[in-house]
Amino acid sequence: MAALSETNVTASIDPTDIFAVKVYIITSSWYVNITPDILTRIFSLMDEIQLIILGTPKFKLHIFLETAIFKQDLFALQNLEWCIFKTIARKTAISLPIVLKQFNQVSCYIDEEITKMRSPPSDMNGIQMFINSLQDDNIIASLPKYEKR
Repeated sequence: MAALSETNVTASIDPTDIFAVKVYIITSSWYVNITPDILTRIFSLMDEIQLIILGTPKFKLHIFLETAIFKQDLFALQNLEWCIFKTIARKTAISLPIVLKQFNQVSCYIDEEITKMRSPPSDMNGIQMFINSLQDDNIIASLPKYEKR
């Protein structure tokens, strides 16, 4: 397992999951996809986890936390808590509405263009060809001036 210092933590919007905001913890050898809800649960247990790590273990139940690298990673993750949740909040409050608006604008443009066609695409291949033929400039030009931002 790579040390957290070699790790990239990013939040993004996942269009395959109803545009949910997700956090990805990525290293050169692995990645973890974590929802904000799970991170909230992890951070709510951080005090108890630290007591286990810093205390003398009474049971072998806590053996997974006995290596120094796991302890360092856990402390580094706790130090990143504020940054991670600030990024999630920013993605949720700012980026997500913009992405959804753009998605709606492109959907409306596609709907208008298909309505204009004499014979709309009838199969998946036709739909893929139609979508591949779309040009950003035409979509942007179709928007009212106040919506082009």
